[in-house]
Amino acid sequence: MHSGKNAIPPLTLAEAVTQCKNALKKLTAARIAVIRLGLQTTQELEQAGAVVAGPFHPAFRSLVESAVFLDRTLALLAAAKIGRGPVTFTVAPPDVSNFYGHRRSNLTFLKERFSLGNIRIVADPSLERCELVLTAGQRSFKADRYGNISAVTMEGLHAGV
Repeated sequence: MHSGKNAIPPLTLAEAVTQCKNALKKLTAARIAVIRLGLQTTQELEQAGAVVAGPFHPAFRSLVESAVFLDRTLALLAAAKIGRGPVTFTVAPPDVSNFYGHRRSNLTFLKERFSLGNIRIVADPSLERCELVLTAGQRSFKADRYGNISAVTMEGLHAGV
């Protein structure tokens, strides 16, 4: 860690996740592929004292992608103006764990913040990675990987639209 009057304090893990989430969203919207987030985990990095300052997490990219999914989920809930009724979120199978969040943090947050007691998660292989669909009653909204939200019909949803 640096010392001195002009030292810049290292980011916390939460700050690093937020900054990388915002960067990932902007780069994805600009159609720029991001191939790595965080450090490549090695045995040496996991030893005590290996990381001198700043955040390190062996699943850093997953933390960032989970934060992106939470943002998309909040945007869908705002667009749908959901009350307290049951909701279903549909994601591509590889995205299920990112939707839930690290240690189910996203799901816990949604249940507490929106008083959503009945949240159903469905894995749908017809969806592309990073797409998210919210269904509440007869209404469905879809967020694509770029953050665009649109209302969809059930027929359109199952047709891969």
